[in-house]
Amino acid sequence: ISKDLANKLDKINIAQEVGAATDKVISQKACVDNFAKKSSTESITASELNAIDSNIDSLVNVGGSMSVSKGYSLGYAIQQDRGFIRNNKLVATMYFPDKNGIFALVSDIPKMMADANGFLKRASPIVKIYPDGSFETNDESEGVNVQRTGVGKYLISAVVGYNADGAWGVNGGVTIPKNSNGLSLIYIKDKIIPEGNIEIQTFHRQHTHLPKDFQNWRVKEIIDGKPIYYTDGEPCDIPPSTWLDVRVEMPFDSIWNSSKRKKNSPITGA
Repeated sequence: ISKDLANKLDKINIAQEVGAATDKVISQKACVDNFAKKSSTESITASELNAIDSNIDSLVNVGGSMSVSKGYSLGYAIQQDRGFIRNNKLVATMYFPDKNGIFALVSDIPKMMADANGFLKRASPIVKIYPDGSFETNDESEGVNVQRTGVGKYLISAVVGYNADGAWGVNGGVTIPKNSNGLSLIYIKDKIIPEGNIEIQTFHRQHTHLPKDFQNWRVKEIIDGKPIYYTDGEPCDIPPSTWLDVRVEMPFDSIWNSSKRKKNSPITGA
């Protein structure tokens, strides 16, 4: 600030006119009173940025005033002992892992799940298939059945192919397990048969283009004390301790779809 202008600043008043101009400048007192708060339960407002330090949460609201219908909140929830990001308009909150490693997404948008590789994806309806053909469903995929019909062969029935919205890619969705280097452990070959059921076959993936130590060596059996390994492209079951996540399309009369229609029916008063 030039010496002449500095001499014009009023350290008592918050702002004063400079000469004959109608513009006003912020004084040192204004800066101290409004921008130098380090710990206070009062809000500090600068345009549309609010910072709050209270007995419950520490918040920064961005893109709007204190209205819950605008902007985003970045904060630390003292009672929950973890940080969060909240979209105020959609009432959607993402909680960062707390000291117990818990991660949560609370939202009115579709729910999410972590796949076999730890990535969050749209969650429903999902069928989780294990190496021996055992499986798990969630609420929306209830009623689906899975059978292991042979080595590396799995039949998913009571579905209408892959999910139609394509959120998991062109084929609707199969998540393949990967190793610590991000390399897929298996190939899959799949087809939708006329009834709408899905047939999935799994094959060993060797990654022969890599140095020997980084290839996907998997023991098939032990003969005379020596390991016999699967070869590239050989049929195999889903690798131990992993699974396939398959996102399916449910038929009109599935348990979930039927209960949803019943709930939304005007006859029920819902």
